[in-house]
Amino acid sequence: MTEAFRLAQMRVWRTITPPEDDADLTGLRVAAARAGRRLVELGGGDSGVELTLGWREEVPLTPDDAGGPSGAGEGTVVVLAACLSCCWPDPDAPMFPGMPTTFEELRQTLAPLGIQNVTHAVNRLRRWGYLVTDLVDGAIRLGPAVATWTQADVDSLRREHSRLPAVRGRTSD
Repeated sequence: MTEAFRLAQMRVWRTITPPEDDADLTGLRVAAARAGRRLVELGGGDSGVELTLGWREEVPLTPDDAGGPSGAGEGTVVVLAACLSCCWPDPDAPMFPGMPTTFEELRQTLAPLGIQNVTHAVNRLRRWGYLVTDLVDGAIRLGPAVATWTQADVDSLRREHSRLPAVRGRTSD
């Protein structure tokens, strides 16, 4: 399988199992770099170690940047913030892979903010790789795109964790 094909697979599937051969892995890293991307190793999930694509240049958010996925409306960004709150309740713990949450917990978290179209926002965030949904048990988890965030951005989210939409009956401190 060519490196170009593997990179295309990663864009579609969001993650792949790393090649077993070191030369294949090196070739994949070189191909990703040529495309302005880098390989990010994901661990801690149910399926063991996987690879996803991150951008080669780490550009932290600026004070004027609203954050969230490019092209997302304010409601979708708020849903992502609620997912972070539900899936990452302890800011001292690693953010990814986090804990699973449910649509019901998200709806309860977002109801006081007037966000009602949760399913639509979750589906958009899932398509963009920020969330993963399990069709069997209905669980929602943080997706591989979250794992590609810069350490500076994660540190900023840690400092601002108490400002995320709080899960009902639980505070984020």
